[in-house]
Amino acid sequence: MDINGNFNSKILVYDDYSIVNPSELNKRLQGLSEYNSHYISPMKSTEWISILLEGEISSGQWKYEDVIYFSTKEDFDIWKKKVADFDYKNEDEYKQEILKFGGISVDSETLNNKPVKTISDVVELEGLYTELAKVRPFDEKRLVNFSKSFGIPIGSLIGLGDDGTQDGIICIQFSFLLPLYTELTIYRFIFNCWIALKSEDENLIKGIEDRYYKAFDGQTITFMGEKRTIKKSGTKKTLIEIIISFLNAYDYIPNTVPIRYEAINNSVKISLNYQDLLSVAYHQLIQAIVKNASFKVCDNCGHLFEIIHEGRRFCPPLPGRKRSTCENTFNQRLKRKRRSEQNPEESE
Repeated sequence: MDINGNFNSKILVYDDYSIVNPSELNKRLQGLSEYNSHYISPMKSTEWISILLEGEISSGQWKYEDVIYFSTKEDFDIWKKKVADFDYKNEDEYKQEILKFGGISVDSETLNNKPVKTISDVVELEGLYTELAKVRPFDEKRLVNFSKSFGIPIGSLIGLGDDGTQDGIICIQFSFLLPLYTELTIYRFIFNCWIALKSEDENLIKGIEDRYYKAFDGQTITFMGEKRTIKKSGTKKTLIEIIISFLNAYDYIPNTVPIRYEAINNSVKISLNYQDLLSVAYHQLIQAIVKNASFKVCDNCGHLFEIIHEGRRFCPPLPGRKRSTCENTFNQRLKRKRRSEQNPEESE
């Protein structure tokens, strides 16, 4: 991972993450408030929910609509099944929709009893951006598994370090699911655009270009009380132009990496301090695009990973593990198959 600077963020990963149903939001957020009370003034869960919802409205309401534009066909089909329409007349309706889907968070009841894993070695993040691209919108199981390895990608409630500050710390304790899935959908779109371009599959490329250009032409939606008619632009963009225009629109990439400078061995060095994992993933993806990285298909899970070591056949090891989970799963399956072939009676 070439980040062109020193990776100075420290990622704190808890042992337990789980989906929080709407009916459990009050209890879970109250627990998180009490856990963090030695740094911040505790509040009632209803106050927490109100503050967090206001934060989502102010920072991300426009992105919800952009799922229409920036999504793969597969992901948008999932959205259409989960969300009836995008017709929200006011902010209160949008907030209710967010609450309806609940969230994901660390288990506040076990915070004091579970150790926190720290990721500070950039090598452990080698597969972050390709692992994140595996998480489809509304796939709760894969989201929880990803969070147990790396942490919640982006969120509403940020935890603090041992010194009581957020300086250099990536520690997401809670996120509403709907805004999170919105961000993941947009990320997966640009990731898959790049993969399609790398594949040189003309039909695949043309399909993305055509959908981006005309799929929703003439459709009228109401968003936050404002009627909008989606019209295709006069000039059809090529796939690489779609990618470039997206990357140049900084508003789409959350929490743009703040560059700082520090003195190391009497020299001035660039220091990169990320605020969340999605920002790290975007930076990794941009680096892969710029250096025209090559990819392989994992022999186990069928997903793509960047070729950093030529002989690798599986997705990279997850943080804290020496061997690839995909490699272990593949070998175990192979052993079971061999045993079955050698002892057919046992498999019956």
